[in-house]
Amino acid sequence: METSHGWFDVRRFPHGVTMIAEPGHYEDVKSYLIEGDRDVAVLDTGMGVGDFADLVASLTDRDPIVLHSHAHFDHIGASHRYDRVLVHPTESADLRAGYPNSSFEPWFSANYLVGNLLPDEFDPATSSIPGCEPTGELNHGDRIDLGERELEVFYTPGHSPGGVTLLDRAHRALFPGDAVYAGPMFAYRPYSDPVRYRETLELLAKLADHVDTVYPSHNAVPLTADDVRDMHRAYEEIWAGRTPDREDSEKHVFEFGNFSFWLRPGAYGPAAPISPTIAELKSRIVDARRALLNYVATLDEARRTELRDSAGWSVKDHLAHLIRWERSIIYLLTGRPRHEGLGVERAAYEAEYGADGNIDELNAMMHAQDRDLPFDEVIAALDATHVETFAALAQLSDSDIMREYSSFLPDEPGEETGRPIVFWIAGNTAFHYAEHLEWMQELAGFDRS
Repeated sequence: METSHGWFDVRRFPHGVTMIAEPGHYEDVKSYLIEGDRDVAVLDTGMGVGDFADLVASLTDRDPIVLHSHAHFDHIGASHRYDRVLVHPTESADLRAGYPNSSFEPWFSANYLVGNLLPDEFDPATSSIPGCEPTGELNHGDRIDLGERELEVFYTPGHSPGGVTLLDRAHRALFPGDAVYAGPMFAYRPYSDPVRYRETLELLAKLADHVDTVYPSHNAVPLTADDVRDMHRAYEEIWAGRTPDREDSEKHVFEFGNFSFWLRPGAYGPAAPISPTIAELKSRIVDARRALLNYVATLDEARRTELRDSAGWSVKDHLAHLIRWERSIIYLLTGRPRHEGLGVERAAYEAEYGADGNIDELNAMMHAQDRDLPFDEVIAALDATHVETFAALAQLSDSDIMREYSSFLPDEPGEETGRPIVFWIAGNTAFHYAEHLEWMQELAGFDRS
C-alpha cells in the first residue's frame, strides 16, 4: 500500500524493502530502504526537496548506511545528513561537490513539475544540494552485510561513470539504479558511455536469472526479470543496426514500447569509439571478428575465391589482407618493426607507408604475394593471428594502451600523431574487420532484408 507524506509517497514491499517516491517531479525518482536484522541501507537520498532524512527516521529507528547507485543530483539530495555514505570512487568527487543553485534551480521550472506538491519551505530560487564527503567506496564484488541480509555490488556504468547495481540474492531482488527502468534511458550526455552501457545490460540480463523483482530508480515499480531481458535484447537490436526513431545533433532515440534509449550519435554500434580498456578492446575485436567469419561461412567456394572486384581482390584476398595488418600490430606491441609483421622489406614499407607514400601500392604488393594462397590456409592463419593478438594484449594494461605510438616503436616512420596506441590496435583489428566486411558483402552479395 502506498501512503502520501507531502512531497513523498511511501510504499512497503515484501522482504523489508520500502520505496520512497517523489511523484511531484518529472524524474519520478525512487529511493529505497533495505532492512537487515542488524542494519538498514538507504539506496540514494532523493532530489533535495522535502525532509528526506526526517521521513527515513520515521520509517526506521536505526542509523542507516547510505549506498549510492550513482551521484546525479536526483539521488544525493539528503546524503549530507548521514554519517555513513558510500559511492563508487569514480563519482566521489561529484558527491563532494554537491549541486549549486545555478544548476539546481532550472530543474524546478513548470515543465518539470507534476501537480503542485512542492513544500512551502522549499524555494528553488535559493536551494541547492550541499556536498557530502563519502566515508567509503562501493566497488564491484563488494558485499554489504546488513545482518542476515547481504547485498552484492556490481559495477554497472554507462548511464554514468560510477553506476552500481545491488543484488539481494537470497530475496531474489535487484536494485539497478538508473541502468534500467521503464521510460527514456539516457546515454547521450558527455559523461555517458553507450559502449560500457552495452556491457552493463549484458550483465544485468545474466543477473536477471537470479531475481524475481526489480526495483529501479525511476517510474514504474516493480519491474520483472523479463523486463530486464527485453531491454538487453532491445539494445542489441540497436547495436545490430536498427535505425533511430527520432534523431537530432545531440541524440538518437530508439523507442521500444514503454521504454526507450537515448544515445549519443557516433558513440554506439560499429562506429562507437573504443573505451580505453583492454576488456572493451577485446570485446570489440571478438564481436567484429565473429560478424566477419559468420558472413564468410555463408559463402560457397566460388564466392569465397573466384569472384573478384575491379582491383582483382576476392573475399579470400580480403582475409589475407586483414591478417597482414593485424600481424603488423602484434609486431608493434611486442617492439618489433611493423614491416616484418607485414612481410615486406623495410625499404618498401618506408617508401609506401611514410608521409609521402601510397598505401594502396603497398597493399597491392602484398596482395600479389597472397593471391594464390589456398582458402583453408588463409583461415588457419587468420585464427593463429587472432590467438597471437590476444597473447600480445595479455601483456598490456589499460594504461599501456593509452601510451603513444612512439613509446612502442620510436623509429617507426609516419605514425606519431599523439593519439593512444589503442586507436591503431582497433584500426587494424575490429574496425578493419568491419570495413572489409562491407566490401566483401558488396563483392559476394548480401541479403539486407
